[in-house]
Amino acid sequence: MNLSARRFRTGLRRWRDTRGFSLIELMTVLVILSIVAAATLPAARSSLVSRRLDNSAKSIESKFRLVRARAIAENVPYVVLFDMSTDRWGYFRDANSSGGYDAGDTWFGVIDLPDNIDLYHAAVDPVAGGSYQFNPDGSTSAGGTLVVANEKGVRLAIQVLQSSGMIHILTEEDYGTTLN
Repeated sequence: MNLSARRFRTGLRRWRDTRGFSLIELMTVLVILSIVAAATLPAARSSLVSRRLDNSAKSIESKFRLVRARAIAENVPYVVLFDMSTDRWGYFRDANSSGGYDAGDTWFGVIDLPDNIDLYHAAVDPVAGGSYQFNPDGSTSAGGTLVVANEKGVRLAIQVLQSSGMIHILTEEDYGTTLN
């Protein structure tokens, strides 16, 4: 038998004799993975709660922008109504410019906020009458600030400017005062 064949057989035998990982090694790896998972789980949950609040505020902001754009494009006022007690809101096309929902108006449905997200008026700059009317020139009948909050007490303000109808999302730091 030549030297290279003997080396091959010796290497093959060593490879077959390898037994893998011991039970202690496997258990050590499982313990380390469990510790890492336990340490990252609270951070992941907190991130999810924060993301839900951000998504809710952005959803309201984008729907407001849509309603404002429709009022401008159709040259007809649109009204956004809020029910703070149920965390619901909706909007309608105000065909006769009455400011309230009546015959001839088109309702576009009710929008529910996700669980554990609350909607309320800012104490400093409340929304007049629980509604916004977006006018055909893009302005609103009244400006104001809505607040969305999660179960952790984190709050975001959705501010609507009366003269321009522009909508902004603000944190408490941006807003300059406590959002209550």
